[in-house]
Amino acid sequence: MGNNRYILAGLEFKRYSLTCSVATGWMSQKFVTDLLVSRPDAKATHEIVAIGSSSLSKAEKFVSDIITASSPSQKPELYDNYEGVYDNANVDIVYVGTPHSLHKQNCLDAIERGKNVLCEKPFTINAREAEEVVTKARQKGVYIMEGEFLALYLEEDSSRKDVREVCANQRNE
Repeated sequence: MGNNRYILAGLEFKRYSLTCSVATGWMSQKFVTDLLVSRPDAKATHEIVAIGSSSLSKAEKFVSDIITASSPSQKPELYDNYEGVYDNANVDIVYVGTPHSLHKQNCLDAIERGKNVLCEKPFTINAREAEEVVTKARQKGVYIMEGEFLALYLEEDSSRKDVREVCANQRNE
């Protein structure tokens, strides 16, 4: 891993980031497939170290269909729950791709364990839930972001914005 690091939204990450996926559905498949594409100009290299799913058989199928196909050397730990992922000391960033109604709780559970979180859209069901998640992330000093906005933020060089600001802007429109 070395000492190579990069900064995103004021937080320092290892250049070699250890990532996991919570859920094994269609969006998680697309995200992990894209994440594992080799890019010579990439600022980080990702290793999927853990997969959490509602069943071990779904996690195993996810690995064989998605991870082994693009990165056969990766052997993530598999869990038939999400807590195993949150408690895994090797996980730096949690990608939440569960059904929308579970996003708030999944984010809060990961944040409580000190994990940085990228949550698929919609971030939460409403602004109140989003504010609760962002407040908890600030209290724990971790990074939280909705997946939909990531590319937009980085393109506009405004990656220092947070979800609370986005929610406030949306309420004022």
